[in-house]
Amino acid sequence: MLKVVEQIAFLAAPLYALFFLVIDKQVISLVFGANWIPSCVVIPWLLVFAYFRLINTPLICMLSAKGRPGVNAKVNLTIAPLAVVSFLIGAWNGGILGVSIAVTLVLGIVWTEYWWWVGCRELGWQFRKFLIPCLKPPAIALVAIFICLGVPIMLKPFLFIAMYLVFVRLLAEKQFFLYHSLVGKVANRLVLEVRNR
Repeated sequence: MLKVVEQIAFLAAPLYALFFLVIDKQVISLVFGANWIPSCVVIPWLLVFAYFRLINTPLICMLSAKGRPGVNAKVNLTIAPLAVVSFLIGAWNGGILGVSIAVTLVLGIVWTEYWWWVGCRELGWQFRKFLIPCLKPPAIALVAIFICLGVPIMLKPFLFIAMYLVFVRLLAEKQFFLYHSLVGKVANRLVLEVRNR
């Protein structure tokens, strides 16, 4: 389970970060039309929320597989009143942007921490052992994003990928070499396929 969460996190965090870096008003207008430009202010917050929802999926599946699907309902019922209050506060203070921030904070970060705490307690696992793989990749991605913010949009994805790989190499060496090995295997297989044709 820990390996699944770790793999999802290290693959998803840079993908969501890349979406954050390349989605701007021009891209939204080009892809969806000018009517969708106002959505640009909520997209970064919803990307953070989407990341945490993805990270929580393996625990939901594990609890169901272990015969404890009611834990998910319990956590959802506990967090629901806080979510409703935060949405109302967000709407009153910031409109749609305030609601998207509330979604990120309550249903993303707070829900994830609470969910993993309850899930780990139910399964007899160490909470910290699972929380670190959930938070380490997005922390690495955030540092790489901040480095890329002042760069022209065409260069942002390339600089981000380079910075993300450097930081993963420095801070998560095992993951770096695992992916390096996998990329090498895929490249070798592609070369063999091309030669055999």
